[in-house]
Amino acid sequence: MRPIIVATVDDAPAGAPSADVVLVPSGGNDIRHVLHGDKAPIHLTSYRLAPGTRLEWAHPERCRTLFVQTGALMINGQKFGPDSVIVVESDGHCMAEAGPEGAAFHEFLHHRERSPHRGGKVHAIAGGESPVTRHDGIDSALPADSTCPGCGVWLQDTFFHVEGRLVDLHSHTEDEVIFVLEGELLAGPRKLGPGSALSVAKNTVYSFIVGKGGLRFINYRPSRPYYVAHGSDEVRDERGIYANLGVTPGMHMVL
Repeated sequence: MRPIIVATVDDAPAGAPSADVVLVPSGGNDIRHVLHGDKAPIHLTSYRLAPGTRLEWAHPERCRTLFVQTGALMINGQKFGPDSVIVVESDGHCMAEAGPEGAAFHEFLHHRERSPHRGGKVHAIAGGESPVTRHDGIDSALPADSTCPGCGVWLQDTFFHVEGRLVDLHSHTEDEVIFVLEGELLAGPRKLGPGSALSVAKNTVYSFIVGKGGLRFINYRPSRPYYVAHGSDEVRDERGIYANLGVTPGMHMVL
């Protein structure tokens, strides 16, 4: 396992859907395995689907978390457009269809460890339904805050408005993937623009700088994370950090 991996959607290998996913029809779609293999603790698969393409997650062994970037997925008559988050818990069953404009979404799967959560349900929150809180030039939303007993996943949506801002050296107690949606993330000599993924293994120390145009990203972690500033022995509960900032988690509907 590598502590840090950088990858992009456009440069990722094309392939079949991830395990436990059935896709009909299989043609006319673009599926990229952005983070994959034993070296990546979290697998990230990006889907660009033609209109009307149907998908089925049939009782997967491991929980899947989906983030819709463009277009829409239709599930049980509900439309989930950009910024929607859908969670297919372990043993859950979900059938979805790409909307009239198709759908582009990203699927996160924790590959390294089996989750103790096996809820068997599917739940979601539509784009725009997660409250956004601004603090110190940062917009934060928390579509999933790890409190769900059936999945335990964490997914945050963050927008740094101030170019050049330094995020100091730190680590987290959980594996994570940062996926850039807008702007630019500077990690050492690397400039990560939209469609870039930064995989960081748990307990790995790192920092980054907000690049040109600010920075918006989503951050996926498979369970409740804790934050550790570099050089400090204090382990801080990130759920508590966000609560103190006034960030309210989004409310999911069960599908």
